Amino acid sequence: MLAANWIHLQASLNRLLGRISGTVSDPSGAAVAGAKLTVRNTDMQATHVEKTDDRGFYVAENLSIGPYAVEADQPGFKRVSQSSISIYRSRSFSTSGRI
Repeated sequence: MLAANWIHLQASLNRLLGRISGTVSDPSGAAVAGAKLTVRNTDMQATHVEKTDDRGFYVAENLSIGPYAVEADQPGFKRVSQSSISIYRSRSFSTSGRI
C-alpha cells in the first residue's frame, strides 16, 4: 500500500514540474559541446547548472513552476542569455542560442 501511495505522489509531483532544453551552437552553426548552462528561477534565485553534450544539447528537468533565465557560457565564446521564460505545470520550454 505504501508503494502505491508513493507512486501516486510521485506522478502528481511530476505534473507540477517543468523542463527547459535546447542546443548551443557557434556562429557557424556547429554544436558547442561542454558549454555551461545556468538555469535560474528569477523569483526564488534557485539555480540548476547543466552542460551541453557532444551535440550541443542540454536539458534542465524537475524545475519548479515560475519565471526563468538561461545563460550559456563557454571559454573562447561570448556569453549569451535569455530571460522571461515561464514554466507552467507540466510544460517544457525549448530554447537554443549561438555563442
